[in-house]
Amino acid sequence: MELEHIYYSNKDAIENERTIFFNHNARYDALSKIEVTPNRITEYYEKREDRGQVRQKIQEGKIVQKFSRNEELPANKDIAVREFAIADRQIHLKYHYAKSSVTASTRTFIKPPLAEMGDDMVFKPELTYGYQAEIEQLKAEEIAFNCIRDSETLITDFLMLRAHEMAFPKLDVSLFNREQNMEYRLGMLEKEREGKNTEGEGGRRKIDYLAPYLARLVNVTQLKYRQALDIKKRCLTDFKKMMVDRANHLQKKFEQVSSQIEASNSA
Repeated sequence: MELEHIYYSNKDAIENERTIFFNHNARYDALSKIEVTPNRITEYYEKREDRGQVRQKIQEGKIVQKFSRNEELPANKDIAVREFAIADRQIHLKYHYAKSSVTASTRTFIKPPLAEMGDDMVFKPELTYGYQAEIEQLKAEEIAFNCIRDSETLITDFLMLRAHEMAFPKLDVSLFNREQNMEYRLGMLEKEREGKNTEGEGGRRKIDYLAPYLARLVNVTQLKYRQALDIKKRCLTDFKKMMVDRANHLQKKFEQVSSQIEASNSA
C-alpha cells in the first residue's frame, strides 16, 4: 500500500483545536484523550498491553508513537519512541535509556523503492544505521497508519453527532430516573419488590462472574498460579470480545442515524 499517496486525504477534516476525553476503562483500546489541532492529532492511552502511551500524527507526514519502559527487556532493545517519516520514506527508532547510560540507542531504516517492497522483503545493510532491520517495522507502520485513519474518522463522526445534538436538542428521561419518569416508576418499583421476595431475606444475590470459568475445572479446591492466569486470560478475552461487539453495534446504529440525518437534510 502506498501510504504517501493517501496520507493527506483527511487533512482538512479537522480545522479547530479541541480535546475529546474518553473513559479508558470502558474502551478496549484504552484510549483516554484525543487532542486535535490543525496540524496534528495526539492520542493518549492508559495501561495498554503493548505499553503504548502516545500516538501522534503530524501534518508534515509523520506518525510518532511513544511507549513506557518494559523492565523485562534490556533498555537498548526496548523501544521508547518510534517515528514513521512517511514522506521521507524512513523509520526512526529511539530506545529507552539504560541506568548506566547518558545517551539512548537509536536505529534508522530507509525504506527501499516501492517496486522492491513485498511481504518477503528484507532491508539491505546499506539501508540501515547500525542495525539489521526486520520487516516487522513496516508492518508496525501500516498498523499505526490505519489507527490514525480510524481516529480521524472517529473524530469526524463524533463532531457530526454533536452538531446534530446541538441543532436538534431533545431531553430524554432515563427509564431508571424514578423521580421524573412517572410512566415507568410504578412498574420498576413493582419489579424490585418481586425480586426481593424471590431472593428471600438474604437480600440481593451476588453474581459470581468467575463461576462459568471455574466450572470447567474438575475437583479443584484451590487454584494454582497457572490456572489463575489462564482464567484471567479467558475473562479478559471474553470481555474484549464483548466490548468489540458492543462498539460494532453502536457504530452500526450511528451509521443508520447518520444516513437518516443526511436523507432529511437533502430532502
